[in-house]
Amino acid sequence: GISPTFIPLAGLYAGLGSAIGASITYWVARVGGRPLIDRLAKFFRIDLGYIERIEEQVRKWGAGIVMFGRVLPGIRTLVSIPAGLVRIPFPKFFLATFIGAYTWCTLLIGAGYVLGHEWMLISDYIKTHLPLVFTLGFTAMVSYLLYHYRAHIPAFAWIRSKNKRLDS
Repeated sequence: GISPTFIPLAGLYAGLGSAIGASITYWVARVGGRPLIDRLAKFFRIDLGYIERIEEQVRKWGAGIVMFGRVLPGIRTLVSIPAGLVRIPFPKFFLATFIGAYTWCTLLIGAGYVLGHEWMLISDYIKTHLPLVFTLGFTAMVSYLLYHYRAHIPAFAWIRSKNKRLDS
């Protein structure tokens, strides 16, 4: 088999590839600026307020949020946009992106190496418990959406009335 010393090297190559790919998004946001990002956000139906909130966080935390965002699935793909918009210096952006991507990729490669021969056992475990995880996740999501949008749903008007007594 392959030696475990291969894991950091593979993480290095994967981290570099990820950082180079993220640099494209960074430069699109930096050169295109807010007008281009606003058009793309409308096209992809992304709430502009969401981008503005992330942009504020990048202004507050700088390259640290870029590095931390690289290890969070879902965020890792989009964190380059506000970094480009707030014009984090490219060398600082690239280094933070590389460190975060290297960490993420090395962890995934290491997990694959360790679990590689036991994948069938893990696969059976996942198949057994995945419906429960999806059901709990779906229930949590629906509960959140109902609570968050309760003002727009007439059937949930009783939740909105904070000062009214329920027994009157």
